[in-house]
Amino acid sequence: MEEAVEVLEGFHASDAPTRFRFSLAGEGVLAEVEEPAGEGSEETRWRTVVELVS
Repeated sequence: MEEAVEVLEGFHASDAPTRFRFSLAGEGVLAEVEEPAGEGSEETRWRTVVELVS
């Protein structure tokens, strides 16, 4: 779990809000970070950055 927190902290942006979402997936938890969909795009997408399985 400590490693997962370190990974998430690495995605934190100091110049803008960083949005994360967490969801249950079967027997585990997914952590996703919101990021721009493309260069210069205002659209965003969610990318899985941590998957914890029990």
